[in-house]
Amino acid sequence: MRCPTQGSTMLSLVLLWIFSHVKSARGALLTSQKCDEALTSPLAHTAFTSSSIFSNGYAPGYAKLNRRGGAGGWSPLDSDHYQWLQVDLGSRKQVSAIATQGRYSSSDWTTQYRLLYSDTGRNWKPYHKDGNIWAFSGNSNSESAVRHELQQGIVARFLRLVPLDWSEEGRIGLRIEVYGCSYWAGVINFDGQGVISYRFKVKKMKIIKDVIALRFKTSESEGVILHGEGQQGDYITLELWKAKLLLQINLGSNQYGSILGHTSVTTGSLLDDNHWHALVIERYRRNVNFTLDRHTQHFRTNGEFDHLDLDYELSFGGMPYSGKPVGGGRKNFKGCMESINYNGDNVTDLARRKKLDTSSFRNLSFSCAETHTFPVFFNATSFLQLPGRANHNTISVSFQFRTWNPDGLLLFSNLDDGMLEISLEDSKVVVHINVTMETSNNRVDLSSGHKCKLSSRLCNTPDGTPYTWWVGRGSEKHFYWGGSAPGIQKCACGIDRNCTDTKYDCNCDADQKQWREDSGLLVNKEHLPVSQVAVGDTNRPGSEATLTVGPLRCQGDDNYWNAASFTTPSSYLHFATFQGETRADISFYFKTSAPYGVFLENLGNTDFIRLELKSVKVVCFSFDVGNGPVELTVHSSSPLNDDQWHRVIAERNVKEAVLQLDQTYRTSRLAPAQGHTRLELFSQLYVGKPASLTCHDSAAGGQRGFLGCIRALRMNGITLDLEERAKVTPGVKPGCQGHCTSYGMYCRNGGKCVEKYNGYLCDCVSTAYDGPFCTRDVGGFFEVGTLVKYNLMPEAVAGASRDGDILHHQQLTPHGVNLTKEEVAFSFSTSNAPAILMYISSKMEDYMAVVLKQNGSLQVRYNLGGLRGPFSIDVDQRNLANGQPHSINMSRVDRSITIQLDHYPPVSYTLPDASDTQFNLVKTLFLGKVFETGHVDPFLIEYYNTPGFVGCLSRVQFNGIAPLKSALRAAAKAATATAAQPDRNAAAVSLVSYQGKLVESNCGASPLTIPPMSAATDPWHLDNTDAESPFNEERVIPDGVNRDSAIIGGIIAVVIFTILCTLVFLIRYMFRHKGTYHTNEAKGSGESAGESADTAIIGTDNPETIDESKKEWFI
Repeated sequence: MRCPTQGSTMLSLVLLWIFSHVKSARGALLTSQKCDEALTSPLAHTAFTSSSIFSNGYAPGYAKLNRRGGAGGWSPLDSDHYQWLQVDLGSRKQVSAIATQGRYSSSDWTTQYRLLYSDTGRNWKPYHKDGNIWAFSGNSNSESAVRHELQQGIVARFLRLVPLDWSEEGRIGLRIEVYGCSYWAGVINFDGQGVISYRFKVKKMKIIKDVIALRFKTSESEGVILHGEGQQGDYITLELWKAKLLLQINLGSNQYGSILGHTSVTTGSLLDDNHWHALVIERYRRNVNFTLDRHTQHFRTNGEFDHLDLDYELSFGGMPYSGKPVGGGRKNFKGCMESINYNGDNVTDLARRKKLDTSSFRNLSFSCAETHTFPVFFNATSFLQLPGRANHNTISVSFQFRTWNPDGLLLFSNLDDGMLEISLEDSKVVVHINVTMETSNNRVDLSSGHKCKLSSRLCNTPDGTPYTWWVGRGSEKHFYWGGSAPGIQKCACGIDRNCTDTKYDCNCDADQKQWREDSGLLVNKEHLPVSQVAVGDTNRPGSEATLTVGPLRCQGDDNYWNAASFTTPSSYLHFATFQGETRADISFYFKTSAPYGVFLENLGNTDFIRLELKSVKVVCFSFDVGNGPVELTVHSSSPLNDDQWHRVIAERNVKEAVLQLDQTYRTSRLAPAQGHTRLELFSQLYVGKPASLTCHDSAAGGQRGFLGCIRALRMNGITLDLEERAKVTPGVKPGCQGHCTSYGMYCRNGGKCVEKYNGYLCDCVSTAYDGPFCTRDVGGFFEVGTLVKYNLMPEAVAGASRDGDILHHQQLTPHGVNLTKEEVAFSFSTSNAPAILMYISSKMEDYMAVVLKQNGSLQVRYNLGGLRGPFSIDVDQRNLANGQPHSINMSRVDRSITIQLDHYPPVSYTLPDASDTQFNLVKTLFLGKVFETGHVDPFLIEYYNTPGFVGCLSRVQFNGIAPLKSALRAAAKAATATAAQPDRNAAAVSLVSYQGKLVESNCGASPLTIPPMSAATDPWHLDNTDAESPFNEERVIPDGVNRDSAIIGGIIAVVIFTILCTLVFLIRYMFRHKGTYHTNEAKGSGESAGESADTAIIGTDNPETIDESKKEWFI
């Protein structure tokens, strides 16, 4: 009985071949070349340059990782913030990581640095991460290498490292290595004239989905990047507009105006920086993803149509025809584009192979021509001096600029017979030309400003009820507008009597079809700032309004606000000797977060005068006129280092001395009846630090410099110009603008900006994040049986320590523990289901739960009373227990519930009318598992609570508290406090406790971005040669195409195996004969009809030759 064995063997070979090919194909999809080559090691010494070198042995060419040549690395002549190390990679490379070392066998290393990159070596761009200019942590010794992976890989030829901080024992020292790989992309240089026409294969295209991707760089602020249109009015236009990207798309409008399809979206800013920017537009029907430099805007087009009907072509770089509906005389794009892809077609490659129409180019170039102009950034003290030209009777000046400041000097030049000055004054460009010839004292004013437009009515009539108003301080309504005054229902044109229509007092009230403008300044400070603008004229078809509210600018007495910021203890300002022989009258304001510091001091031989903050609640005024030191102190009831303004008044004359603080605390002392009365000083007046280290110590431990701000410093009626002196003094900055005003937006995810006088920091205590900008997810890994318990009951606060958790608890329950709204956010990853992710219990039967069901789908359960059972929301039917990170954001206000899962749009749900809306007597929040003594839903305990959640949770937040972060910090404290008790597996600190093993990890972190496109729709995927035709309108390939294909392939294989087995047994039953026969397999039609099925499946060109003597051949 050998024949059945042969049949089974042949069938096994066929199935083995099928599965091996499926596996090999899957492996090919997952394999990608790793971009991790060492790029600087092979370079010559001349590829390295630097700002300076300490000596020849410290040259930048020795700055290679793990090399010991020369002095063992690079060190500059001076260790300050103006040094840099630069490397030329020879050509554009894709950079994925960077590593640094200190100088070999030394005390020289760099502890923090910044990375800049460039294509030209002249126009630099800093590396960004999490939306900020990133500072990399460096080394702590000279030998260990610290490597950083670049989350956002960069493409550049030149790299520059700028040390920010370095070894305290030595100086700046660096050795580096850069990792990456070669980079090539098809580049086209657009000269502002040429346009590439991508012609469609048919005259008209009815497109339901588009994927457009490209990279561009330019120094122009205007220019059309791509454009296409159809005869039915459909169009798509992408252009640079005021250095922003403007996408305009219309999928169709009707002639009656009831369907308006025009949609306009802008993104980005300052895109004319001559740096590369990546752009992707993905459209399916009316849903559009508009991505610039990895920042995505999701929007839905207006109208009711789904198809984009285009005729003939899509043009890149401009608009080839004039007089088209959306042309409008727009400028063509001038700059470079690379890797242009449209629905799978590489437009750049087609242009290179002359498959597209490029006849409009005067000289088509496939390399990026570098501009000869470069932007220069100026701060308040910098300037650029250029050589002039002599013996010329004409002068020609042209430049472009942009600024946020309304005033400033732009250009100044001395002429042979006069001077030329160009400046900004009140946001206007003013040109002053003064010459001694007959054409003297010429002046030209070039105005520039902002616009705000309205085509919606404002005031209607002076006596009628206004249509539009604004809300100011105190929540009161105001009906006057910029340029007018309170109580007058007019705009500026109504005051000046020059409105468009004289019957109205506002241009917008004329109600004309074209846009009109009313603008001006609101100057009544009692009504400012503007908090709301209400537009009431909204019930008419076609009524539109565009409103712009400018920044609030406060102006006052320059002497009153003349201020300086002291950022280091050694920083100070010095002025001429204080002349106060018989009378000293001193006043000023200060604010600080430091506990002590000298405000000012002036010395004589033995005489002196000094004002200082002696401690957090004590201000001291001391002096000596020859009778011995006299000291006056005032004590404040509250700390003075609260970063708020406090006023100090000190006076000394021949009769008495007085010290006053905040017009509340005052002390005085009479002068002695006999003795010296004249204060004789000879040193300079020092503001911000002691005048000498050998003078009288009046603060505990010696005198110390002041850290903070001082303003309005008046001495004997004269205001000292602190700002002017601070402009030329290192360590002191003019003004006292808070860093949080400028940089507070960098504190993300609810982090609070805290002022420091040499910077700022982000307080992340009240968030579920950590890190310098509150952007690092705090998460933990849960093993079997691990749970986190957070007590939400107010009585738990009574015994709690004074930490941030108490504040959060009070924020959670402002009116007790009955909630009508909740805010929940967290991310997770797991491969096990069912499980309880979050459970909030109460003293009653109310609860809220977020669970994974048996099939891995997510469910939210609310039981607030009033219903027979809990209200369940099946958020998604997908299996989320797939080991991938997922994020959930949920909020409830009364009956309204909004849930967002991953990157999908938020979905709204409503509690039934019979349900209560109050979450009564909340008690405990559980993560991972429920261990509760009170009432718990028995269904959840029975089916979801065992063995518990196994996986990762991250950035867990509930109503302003971060329970997981609190538990992890409690675990760290417990580990420190119980180092001698390693067997203890539970820790409790006041409100939070945990059981089991809880390990901090960010494995559950989920970036809040759109996931990458699948290979089939990714225009950057090199294997995408069989892109889907635009006519295949209804087929949409989901992101999970690879996983779904594997499942379908497995099902097909099982079906084939079942069919083949059935055939074997059927044929064996039908042809039950034995014997020996001979065959040549090519003779007669009968043998052909019985050709081997195995041969048909394998499909080889040379079928196996069957021996003429075989025992029982079965098909």
